[in-house]
Amino acid sequence: MTFLKARSRIWIETDEGTFLGEGTVRLLKSIEKTGSISASSKELGMSYRKAWRLIDRMNKQCQSPMVIKTSGGTSGGGSTLTESGKRVIASFEKLQKETAQFVDDKFKELNFSEKKLNDVTGLILIGGRSSRMGIDKASLYLEEESFTSMIYKKLNSLLAETFVVAGEHNATNWKQKLPVVQDKISDQGPLMGLYSGLSSSTTEWVFVTSVDTPLVSTEMIEELYNERSGYEAVIYHDSGRLHPLCGLYHRSCFNRIEETMSEGQRSMKKFVNRLKVKILDVGLNEKRLFNINTPEDYKSLQNSVHHAKD
Repeated sequence: MTFLKARSRIWIETDEGTFLGEGTVRLLKSIEKTGSISASSKELGMSYRKAWRLIDRMNKQCQSPMVIKTSGGTSGGGSTLTESGKRVIASFEKLQKETAQFVDDKFKELNFSEKKLNDVTGLILIGGRSSRMGIDKASLYLEEESFTSMIYKKLNSLLAETFVVAGEHNATNWKQKLPVVQDKISDQGPLMGLYSGLSSSTTEWVFVTSVDTPLVSTEMIEELYNERSGYEAVIYHDSGRLHPLCGLYHRSCFNRIEETMSEGQRSMKKFVNRLKVKILDVGLNEKRLFNINTPEDYKSLQNSVHHAKD
């Protein structure tokens, strides 16, 4: 397997040209270690003349010199790095580290990896009011990442595209972070969320999940997908309980949703009853469908994750 990586290089310029770059920083660090421009130039495979020219240019461009002449050094004829020079090195290396992290994060967002399921759109429903939780579940965190972001990354690594389906009360906030589809009518439940998501998708299938099941896995989606042939939907159940909000739905379900809602029904189960659906036993994935509806549920989830690490 080929792994792609993004690399970055930085340098600092003035009107007179490059002031500081990776090579110059290596020279400064070597001078700090050897106490000699001569020894440092040899260590770096650089001519003494070039090394001295670099140091002289930096000293002239700074308000205070970064390298000054001293006596001694490991090769005679000493030089020493000033406090100003040490601060410049520290600042450059901090900038270098932060830039590399920024580039790496942005590169990951580009997602060059080949999507396995190119005919499936992911939908994450976050439009509920979270009344039992007391705060918006979409913004709950697990290991320093929001539920919404966690699920989005999983789905987007596998599926053709992924949308967050939000209500009027939280759509604006999430539009600044992730691709968002707003419910066509707010506060109408998950069936409206599925309807709104299907309206925006262009693929044959959609996988839908709610934000309060943050442990859902890509393996579960693939299992549903592999069982789709001949059906309008594939969903999980455990002990007879259906989980329509962890399911794969064909785009033909759009009309079925309209029929259900035209009768004044908003129940996902009543909608599913209209479909030719395959129901899979959740099996060992039961814990991955754990719903976070109350503060107690949230605490239980946090504890289980911490115990799993111990």
